[in-house]
Amino acid sequence: MTDPLTPIYVALAVFVSLVIGAVMLGVLVWRGVSRNIARTIERMEARRAEFDRSARLTGHRAGL
Repeated sequence: MTDPLTPIYVALAVFVSLVIGAVMLGVLVWRGVSRNIARTIERMEARRAEFDRSARLTGHRAGL
């Protein structure tokens, strides 16, 4: 006869595995999203610097 707590242990192990998997997936997605946000901000800053450089050369401010 099997231990009556065995199904509870199995359910707990499955639940813990799912939680760990969800956390790992969340971290990977967050790292990807934050990396894309940082890359977008860097591009915007580079574009603004280019506009500022061209504005100084031409003598007037270029609009964004």
